[in-house]
This record gives sequence, C-alpha cells and structure tokens, in this order.
Amino acid sequence: MTNGKIDLKDTTFCIPIYVDSIFRKQNVELTIKYLKNYFDTNIIIAESYSISPRLKNLGSEVKYLSYKNTEKYFHKTKLLNMMYLESDTPYLISYDCDALFPVKQLEECINLLRHGVFDACFPFKDYTINIPRELYEELFNTLNLDNLKKPDKIKEEDWKNNYRSRGLALAMKEDLIVKIGF
Repeated sequence: MTNGKIDLKDTTFCIPIYVDSIFRKQNVELTIKYLKNYFDTNIIIAESYSISPRLKNLGSEVKYLSYKNTEKYFHKTKLLNMMYLESDTPYLISYDCDALFPVKQLEECINLLRHGVFDACFPFKDYTINIPRELYEELFNTLNLDNLKKPDKIKEEDWKNNYRSRGLALAMKEDLIVKIGF
C-alpha cells in the first residue's frame, strides 16, 4: 500500500465511453473517483464522439484519448485497442464506466495475474447489484459499496443479479493482448 492506497501502478484501467446522457458522464466521473480513491493506478479514458467530445478536464491523473466516429455504432474494440497501445503497464483492465467492483475483488484479480495463476480474469463474485439512480449521490460521496442498502420499492431480483451483469471488467496480461492480436 502506498499513500493508504492499494498499489496497482503496474495496472491500467482502460475505460471506453460514448457519452449519450448526463448519467453516463456522471458514471465515468464516479468510476474515476472510486478507482483513484482506492488504488495507486493508471487510468485511460477513450471517448467516442460524433459531433464534439463531452469529456474534458478529467484531471491530470487520467490520460484522455478521443475518437471521432461518424458511424452509428459504438466501436468499443477500436477504443480499447487505442488505450492498450497507449499503456505501458503489464496488466490492463477493460473497464465499463457503468460498473463498480468491490476493492478486494479488483485487487485479487490483479494478484492472480501477477502470480501467473491466470492470463485473464473477471473480478466477479456471486452476483452484481443494479444500483438505482437515487443512490448515486450517496455512493459518490461515500465511495463505499458495502453500505448500500436496497431501497424498499425495488424487488430483490431487480437489486441482486445472480445471472447477468450490466457492466464488464476483464483484466488481462498485456502480453496476452499482443499474442491474440488485440
């Protein structure tokens, strides 16, 4: 641990994004704040845009790339490849801006790569939680997933998802990405 943060200096979080709403912009801001709060790490944001970029001034701790896309589809793989080429760390995490993972799960995921147990892994365990917008401010202020409580009006099966995820994170060794041709 350095500065009270978990040392992931050998890891880059690669976050591709197309800002189609204020919520998506808020999600990427929350994700950056969350990762920087718990980890001493590297973050690259690649924004796809059609008219003009919407993410500016993300701070000096975040590397920002942009891609003008005139097609109607979001080219996530193109953005990821751009970020992979910009990174100089041995471990990369393709990380959706709409997902937060418990700190210990992310740390364990990278440790499994570091120790050669896996070349790639997902930081999932058991289930995902669909966090409603009304909890956004609390989460942004506390950055604590453990204290989130299910609102009474939400059914348990809509809160905890045992069978699907709305966000993705995939951690990989950089040399694996090169071997598979990006």
